[in-house]
Amino acid sequence: MLYRCIGEDPRALNRIWPIAVKLSQGATIHGLLIRALYACERRMHKGESLADPRWADRLIRQGLTAILLELRNAILLYGSTYSTEALAIGIANVANRGIRHKLHIRRDK
Repeated sequence: MLYRCIGEDPRALNRIWPIAVKLSQGATIHGLLIRALYACERRMHKGESLADPRWADRLIRQGLTAILLELRNAILLYGSTYSTEALAIGIANVANRGIRHKLHIRRDK
């Protein structure tokens, strides 16, 4: 997974990596988390990033357990572990909890 991310868009991987490290709190970084953060980062509108403090802080505050639960729900809803759209939507759902101005992702990538 990491090799593919590096080959496709290393800058996107660089932007999401600090979030994954903070969420994992020194433990092994979950592969599903990397895939989901990367998928969401690649689907965000131009000029937006999960690395922005607004989104990064929200994700870190929600925590790894809440994110993994939401990812599993999105996977069940969309029917595929390999659906990058489902993973991106799962991350967006966690980031959007309890706020009025939502994180929107592109559905075309």
